[in-house]
Amino acid sequence: KPILSASPSTLDFGKLDGCTSSLEKIDSIANTGSVDVILTAATPDDPSFSVSSGFPIKIPAGQKAGIRIQYAPVSTGQKTGKITFDGSPCGIVLPVNVIGEKLNLAVKNVPSTVDFGQSISCTNRSSDTLITITNTGTDVLTLAQPIILPPYTTSATFPITINVGADTKIQIRYAPMADGNFAQTLR
Repeated sequence: KPILSASPSTLDFGKLDGCTSSLEKIDSIANTGSVDVILTAATPDDPSFSVSSGFPIKIPAGQKAGIRIQYAPVSTGQKTGKITFDGSPCGIVLPVNVIGEKLNLAVKNVPSTVDFGQSISCTNRSSDTLITITNTGTDVLTLAQPIILPPYTTSATFPITINVGADTKIQIRYAPMADGNFAQTLR
């Protein structure tokens, strides 16, 4: 007789930030029965979840198989659902619960472009400006350390957490050590 179980029985994808469109995890399905099982299909009850492993999937008696499950929500908010695996023999069915949340992160930075002007190398002039970053989304925003290359620097300490509706100011310093045109997008 086939006996299937999933570990974990509820696959939690956690929270996807505004920049992450999908996440894949592996759920382990164990066949603790005395006969081999062949999984032939998987049906999610929410289109945000899908199985990316190909079918059929054979799980010998006493063995496990790692099944790739993907969470790719098209809208924000929490999603809970169930993926039902079908197989043979005996028309075996295994439900696996799935949960995930897509955060609604929206950011506004002012100014969106900063022009530090021109300088002559013999003056070794530096210039500072403040950029205001506002969280206009509906979830808490965490800013990771940005990639900033010379002649730009910041004295801000990261990560920075910005609550919904709040803002933070980040100082950017421009200190060229040579002549030239410098441009950079901070990410």
